[in-house]
Amino acid sequence: MNVFRHGWAVCWLGLLLGVGAQEGQLTIASDWEGDWNLYTLSLSTGRLELLVAGPGSDFHPAWSPDGKRLAFFSSWEGRSNLFLYEEGGEEGGTLRRLTFGDWTDKAPAWSPDGRALVFSSDREGSFDLYRFDLVRGTEERLTDWEGDELLPAWSPDGTVLAFAAVVGGNEDIYLLNWRTGQVRRMTEGPRQDCYPAWSPDGRTLLFASAEDGDLDLYRLNVASGVREKLFDTPGDEAFPSFSPDGNWIAFQYESEWGTWAVAVSRPDGTERRDWIADRRGWFTKPVWRPKVTTGVSPGAGSLAAPWAALKLGP
Repeated sequence: MNVFRHGWAVCWLGLLLGVGAQEGQLTIASDWEGDWNLYTLSLSTGRLELLVAGPGSDFHPAWSPDGKRLAFFSSWEGRSNLFLYEEGGEEGGTLRRLTFGDWTDKAPAWSPDGRALVFSSDREGSFDLYRFDLVRGTEERLTDWEGDELLPAWSPDGTVLAFAAVVGGNEDIYLLNWRTGQVRRMTEGPRQDCYPAWSPDGRTLLFASAEDGDLDLYRLNVASGVREKLFDTPGDEAFPSFSPDGNWIAFQYESEWGTWAVAVSRPDGTERRDWIADRRGWFTKPVWRPKVTTGVSPGAGSLAAPWAALKLGP
């Protein structure tokens, strides 16, 4: 089984800048050891642990609301499919494959009740949004637009999906009530707007925009539509993520070596600290891990195939 964990005590920028007061864990995708795998970074100790090594290159980690299960997509031999990792057991955890096919399924996001995932797939040509019911094991197509619908994020109340869509050559942020089909366009312009992320109270969206040339992070008031720029740096910032309590955000940024690195700040852009920057590797898509809650996860154990049967499978 290619699922394992080990750790290093690291002393990169975050510890040198004294961010010990920031507690919690980030999960990131990185090629630091050669292959793209998923890692856990403790913000209190600076310890970096290899969490999951899937069948190929592993990207876009997303924790379930109860903090027990990790969804991601793995790419190998020209395909990308969704996987689900759950910690525990003698070998460090259980890895299960959710989707099958010679297409690209990517960017999974959890429903607030932990019973479903929404993701983007090009199985019908362009990228559309799909909902995967973890309890029933069924899939439902949510969009069928002419362009690509990408990077979905579920609102805290479970009613609305924020996502980026390429319409008429422009990539903008949209909101979709996935039950009624009602759509609201949140950004509009010739530049790329992407990587939406909800605040825990559902009032704010963070996103990245190339409005001024490079990708910068913005904060958008969902009710009023007013946007505010958080950073104005020479490089790019992308993939913002709120901490579970809403007091911090994590994101990736362009380091001095041209690689992706990881930083944290307050939601208004203050108290920024750069945590991981290393010329030897890329560190991407930081997400906060919720505190693990007790009880049985919805849909746990209901998936079709164990990891041992998938290693050499189609």
